[in-house]
Amino acid sequence: MDRGGPQGDLTHFFFIPGLVLFLLEIAILCWVKFYDISEYAAWSASIILIPVLVIFLAFAVHFYRSLVAHKYEVTVSGIRELELLKQQIEAGDAENRGLNNGVNLLESNTQVV
Repeated sequence: MDRGGPQGDLTHFFFIPGLVLFLLEIAILCWVKFYDISEYAAWSASIILIPVLVIFLAFAVHFYRSLVAHKYEVTVSGIRELELLKQQIEAGDAENRGLNNGVNLLESNTQVV
């Protein structure tokens, strides 16, 4: 199982704000580009980006929730695997203790001449 390290968590942390800032930069560039044509064109270009930003944020929230749900399922599955391994190890230890006790009993009743 690949955990990705701390840099993976930071990547997800900065990914969404970076894209939001990029969309805001596009809005500013539209304002600067179209202001020479007319103020109405600049407002229109900026307003068109508002639904894009809303759709993007809705997608980001959906994607993040899916990512968290998947990570939770993977973690629960890993914990279950560890519990099964623990039970197998404990069962193996119990069998080994039982066999060793039987060997010790046989050795104590045997006389060497």
